[in-house]
Amino acid sequence: MPARALLRRSVPLALLAAFWLQGACLVFRTGVTYDEPVHIAAGFRYWHDGLGFFTHQNPPLMDYLRALPLLALRPSSPQAPRGQELFVSADTYGQMFLFGNRLAPRLLLRSARMMSLLLGLLLAVVLWRWTASVAGETAGTAALFCFAFDPNMLAHCTLATSDMGVPAFALMSLAAWERHLTLRTPGWACAAGLAAGAALTSKATGLVLLPAMAASLLWARAAAWRASPASAKTDLIPLAWAWLSAAAVLLVVYPPAQLHRYLEMVRFHLVDLTRPIPTFLFGRVYPQGHPLYYPAVILMKTPLPLLGLAGLGLLRLRARPDRTHALRALFTFLVLLLIAVLRSQRQLGVRYLLPLYPAFCALAGIGVAALWERPLGRRVALAAAACLLGGSLAVFPFPLTYFNALAGLPSRGQQVLADHNLDWGQALPELQAFLARNPGGLILSYFGKDCPEAYGLEAQHIFSTPGLCTGQPTLLPPDIGREWLAIGATKWQGAFETGAPVFGWLRARTPAATLGRSLFVYDVTEDADAHRQLAGMYETLGNPAAAARERARAGRIEAAHGTR
Repeated sequence: MPARALLRRSVPLALLAAFWLQGACLVFRTGVTYDEPVHIAAGFRYWHDGLGFFTHQNPPLMDYLRALPLLALRPSSPQAPRGQELFVSADTYGQMFLFGNRLAPRLLLRSARMMSLLLGLLLAVVLWRWTASVAGETAGTAALFCFAFDPNMLAHCTLATSDMGVPAFALMSLAAWERHLTLRTPGWACAAGLAAGAALTSKATGLVLLPAMAASLLWARAAAWRASPASAKTDLIPLAWAWLSAAAVLLVVYPPAQLHRYLEMVRFHLVDLTRPIPTFLFGRVYPQGHPLYYPAVILMKTPLPLLGLAGLGLLRLRARPDRTHALRALFTFLVLLLIAVLRSQRQLGVRYLLPLYPAFCALAGIGVAALWERPLGRRVALAAAACLLGGSLAVFPFPLTYFNALAGLPSRGQQVLADHNLDWGQALPELQAFLARNPGGLILSYFGKDCPEAYGLEAQHIFSTPGLCTGQPTLLPPDIGREWLAIGATKWQGAFETGAPVFGWLRARTPAATLGRSLFVYDVTEDADAHRQLAGMYETLGNPAAAARERARAGRIEAAHGTR
């Protein structure tokens, strides 16, 4: 085999290996994120007790898939305290399942995450081969490169949440539908419907695929229908088969007796998405959200080379009549998804936009193929690839915290966006390592559902959401030596507060360390003012014992320095 042909075949395999190795590293290294406990527990209980165990906000397909390795591990099924069964929320039960199990939490977590990573690998293969079939091997390899080093895909392909179902199954559906529009074979239409069914039983946004199919078919065949109205019937039959295939998947996941649960879930989202929640954007909280929130998320969380190449790929598809079916499939889906997201008042961040990113990668691959036709274009493409790779490696192994240059790079993320865009509670392993190097007392304000005590972190909590395993509240002794205040970025921002941020007084202080790019650590050993601020906060919380401890600590510091 010629060396060039061997290289051409080996590069995609190397990219798949790079994606897998990065993903495996993140599976083992990243701390528990906010939504993971409930999803891990949900899948296991769905297999054993059916869909009626507890009401969940998302369809259950991803939870079913994620729980497959757990069935082999046979974890225990913790029970709520007697008399409190009806008062245990899904989130609370998720923490009970993960941290109160006979199996180690990390074993359960990593087993569930590996299923997400396997789905991500399958998505990468489909993206590569479909883009290559549309625009050639160069385009396919470039699309795979963009996917393998996109921080957003890496971050969410390695978490045990429901977020990667729609991106994966939507691209499979769009690829099969494009094949149907090109070849006009009913088999591809049914395949598109099956994948769409998997998407809409993974997350509510998967429903966008059904009108996207109809819109792209109308776009492709409208002229022919005007010329021959009878041909419309012939073209609509495969669409009906696609929708029936999607309905078949829905009925497998939701048997007829349980179908009302899917309708209730859809109704819940239609109502819930019209209720605004406080939104953090550009350093301030908007109680009713902001109309430019999601456009800002796209512009600041997406690698700029990926955006530029995707735009070029879209123009390239438009200029090639032989590839217009790919344009129709991708463009209609992107537009309808953006309309659905932009109309939502529930503005939380990039994970609601994740279905866009495989399409961006496919379009970027097509853009690279267009550049590759000229020597100057090759240099531009290589420079863009280098920028994408450099940005991804610079933030690794913390891809959740990625921001591009428009946002001021990851170091400025806390000034721009909150929640899973930056701090989803994933940095406790880094805090554990920091305290091992720098022993001292810990005051912790944590945003997440991980368990600090599982890392040996005996902390005095303030405005914290530390999980079920905290036991009795901890108070540090006033005469402790070194003392650290650790605060998650979401708490630091006051992201879900409608008033002034309760930790606003920290804005003028420089952290001693920033852990995982999302957890700020302050040295308050000799900071009397910080302890008096904390005392006031504890009084607001109705915790007089902690307030007294902080005042006593401040008094000791002032006495030692002869100040008041």
